[in-house]
Amino acid sequence: MLQFNTTFYTITSRCTSRLLWRIDLSFSTNSTITATKPVKSNHQKEVTALNIPTNRKQHVEFIELKKKICSRFTMEPALFTTIQNAQNVNNLLQIINTSALNQNVIAEVKKAIATWKNVNDKLTSNSKAESSVSDAAKVKNSEVDTSIDLKPYRDLSTSGIIKEIKHLTATKNRNTYLLNYFFQNILEHNRVLKLGHCSCLLYSMSTLNYSDERLLQKICHDLINIDNIHIIMLTSLLRSVASIRYKNTMFLKHVCDNIIKLDPAKVKNNKDIVSLLLSLATLGYHSEAVDKIIELYKEKLTMARLGKPYWLKLVWSLTIFRKAEISDVASVLNKQFASNLATYDDKITLSHHLKLLNINGYAQYALKNYQGPLLDHSIVPCITSNRSKQKELNVILLQDTLKNMLPSLSHFKMNVNTNMGFLLDAEFFVDSDLRVVNVDTDKNEKLTKIGIMLIDYYATCLGEQDFLGLNKLYNFLLTCNDYKVICVPYQHFGVEDKVEKHVTYLRRKLWKAFNETI
Repeated sequence: MLQFNTTFYTITSRCTSRLLWRIDLSFSTNSTITATKPVKSNHQKEVTALNIPTNRKQHVEFIELKKKICSRFTMEPALFTTIQNAQNVNNLLQIINTSALNQNVIAEVKKAIATWKNVNDKLTSNSKAESSVSDAAKVKNSEVDTSIDLKPYRDLSTSGIIKEIKHLTATKNRNTYLLNYFFQNILEHNRVLKLGHCSCLLYSMSTLNYSDERLLQKICHDLINIDNIHIIMLTSLLRSVASIRYKNTMFLKHVCDNIIKLDPAKVKNNKDIVSLLLSLATLGYHSEAVDKIIELYKEKLTMARLGKPYWLKLVWSLTIFRKAEISDVASVLNKQFASNLATYDDKITLSHHLKLLNINGYAQYALKNYQGPLLDHSIVPCITSNRSKQKELNVILLQDTLKNMLPSLSHFKMNVNTNMGFLLDAEFFVDSDLRVVNVDTDKNEKLTKIGIMLIDYYATCLGEQDFLGLNKLYNFLLTCNDYKVICVPYQHFGVEDKVEKHVTYLRRKLWKAFNETI
């Protein structure tokens, strides 16, 4: 394989049409999904002979189904073997149900299974088992026994279904089989959801950590057509939407427009405005309407009125919007403020410290002429946010890619602590001739810092595909710290792809990043 410094120099200098053509061929890659081995339940029913293919033709067709699933959908290689070893439809459904695949992928896999089952219905002569498989195909991420009788719920009105969902939420029963059935029923039979119904559904999705994007779209559409929603309800709705990570620009604009119409003097609880701005910042939504809200309420939002935790949330939100002023930042970076926040429990303190580290990075690299205090790291250590399992897997994959892409291990670093509350997944340096240099090279020489950020599924909004506000802040802080940032979304870094494909993808991203600045 050609060394990166030679190839990259060629690309960025004067790339030939032939090379560009080759690069274009491998621009798109599949999404990365982390999967786990299926765990058998103690209550799992014994599979009957009726569920096993009874003749050679059916057996061959079942093998083809498993091959189709493995080739069509992106999943961890370890899951391929487990799927290929499935002996029957029930076994295959159990494997999918207990995997950690993306909910949309699970839905598509089960749709493929249901389609195949309808064509090959001789796999079972038991009507109850047949109905169970059909219903299971509608479930996106079932974690419970799918043999639940759905007859008692078939004639329920929307209000009755909402009552059942409330019960599941109150008992913390994440029965995704029932939830999916209820969501589908609402989508098929409801005309317009009431405000209370929308609120309940959003809260339940947030609490149970299970959602349906089609239903979320309907909820947002119905809410937009409701006028004069009280600010407390607007704040609650938006908090749930942010927790679900669902981004719908039309709905967010509608919320902002409603807040702007209010008389600031009549808004009694200033914390509602902070919660609203925090939710918008979490989703990475920034607009002229958001700026208008900040302008209208900034004078009312003081530390004395809000208290320290809410004041920190406000300053952190303003940091994401790039609206935090020197006085705002200085007020939270002094020793006394940071020391007082340490009195909360460990989980809250961790969240506070990460926000403070983000703001500290903003003060160091983004604010011009900042001469105020910086964090005392004896009070707030340079910790980093936790990574998802998917992110950990992708970081390992990125390291293997860079091993094949750069001259040697001494030419890049992995998991670099930025001291701003997060890890930079990888970094390396190039000189003025765009040649990769050893990471221990004298930094007095004019070098360009390249930072690679992997964006996993949990850092991406549902609905409108976009990065969450926190990841946008990371990108901004790195850019202010003179990094040329390369963001790699999880959809373009599949674990099932060959390393050569990842190398080509990264080279193209780098070529594009440098070419835009020439």
